[in-house]
Amino acid sequence: MIFPGRSSKSIATKVANKLKLKMGRSDILNHLDGEINVKIFENVSSKEVFIFQSISPPVNDNLMELCLISDALRRGSARNIIAVIPYMGYMRQNRSFIYPREPISSKLIADLLQSAGISRILTIAMHSNEIQGNFSIPIDDIYNNNTVLTDLKDLSSTSQYAIVSPDIGGIKRARSVAEYFPDAEFVVINKKRHSKSSVSTLDIIGCAADKDCLIIDDIVDSGNTLCSAAKALKKNHARSVRAYATHAVLSGSAIEQINDSDLDELIISDTIEFCEDKLRQYKKIKQRTVVDIIVKAIAEII
Repeated sequence: MIFPGRSSKSIATKVANKLKLKMGRSDILNHLDGEINVKIFENVSSKEVFIFQSISPPVNDNLMELCLISDALRRGSARNIIAVIPYMGYMRQNRSFIYPREPISSKLIADLLQSAGISRILTIAMHSNEIQGNFSIPIDDIYNNNTVLTDLKDLSSTSQYAIVSPDIGGIKRARSVAEYFPDAEFVVINKKRHSKSSVSTLDIIGCAADKDCLIIDDIVDSGNTLCSAAKALKKNHARSVRAYATHAVLSGSAIEQINDSDLDELIISDTIEFCEDKLRQYKKIKQRTVVDIIVKAIAEII
């Protein structure tokens, strides 16, 4: 049985239809003071249930809603509560950085989700593989390479292409795509930050000249990284620059910035659902669905 939160209703419905699983009846609303109230109208005793909820903007509301749904199902004696979290927010801060008194947000969220009764998590393209060590419950982190591979499967040769990591931290992610295209160039963009407030210098490691560059990233938030990378690649005589980003947070003026950038195209997924209507008017941004890879993962679980 599937119980959707308000941030992932569309994906939950499509997955339920493909797997022929029942959509559980529930009611989720906000009180006047902003508190979230959850009611479950199904008998879930001894049943395996799936909650669908991205921890996407508004991040805190969606996180709390996920925890409340899980707690309600646990109190209804559900046997297993599996959270399908297409986009898991708060995962970018997974270790202490410069300051000694910074929170490790990913560890705190892991503890919170487990305390709410979740017994297993299925997510897509979590920011870092090391984050799984924060959880004491099983967590399935699915790479979202299908979009890239589907788009490029009919290419007779990839020698004119370059697979690009937009920073040092994304090398492993980009490599997971590059291994399917041994003839393609592999390029890394190395950011050198002069200070907190100054603009970073971008060094291109590898040859982008006369190549169709494919930037592989997990999150596009402000769009600064992708737009700066595209500018640097074009400056190094790249023929074209296309980017694949799984999670489209697109904060602030990100869409406008991308539309005015050197990027030729940005392909995103629907792990964050609100983007679909927002993107219709922008020709540079295309959206693909992650429904099929979620269906495959759940089919292996059940």
